Amino acid sequence: MGRLGPAVVVGYRTKQFTAIVFPNYIWGIADRGDQDDTPDASFLTLQYAFTWNLGNAWQTGINNTASYDHRASSRNHWNVPLGPFVSKTLRFGRMPVKFQLSAEYSLVHQDDFGQRAQIKFAAIPVIPGLVQEPILGGR
Repeated sequence: MGRLGPAVVVGYRTKQFTAIVFPNYIWGIADRGDQDDTPDASFLTLQYAFTWNLGNAWQTGINNTASYDHRASSRNHWNVPLGPFVSKTLRFGRMPVKFQLSAEYSLVHQDDFGQRAQIKFAAIPVIPGLVQEPILGGR
């Protein structure tokens, strides 16, 4: 059983603002044998993020991931969350760590499973960027 599909990242970044859209669609490329010609997988994930730098290492914005499962029953295809986050980056010795608090509410959600709303807290170690200059030119 294997899976295959396209993925792309589109982004825009300035000193004050970052925007990304990251769609990824996956198809099963071998059937399981227990269903007639039904692919193992057919689903989409779509991450979308918009971040504003507020100064003094504070950020706010949204960072959500919508999903679509083609194989699910009709009322369980989509989950589309939306919600804000706020974050602060602090240094512990030489290691910067980003602390982020976010809330999400699914505007569209699966009827049979999944969460309608959630609150998340994350502590994220910040690793220096591997790419120091813009890849496609610019400043």
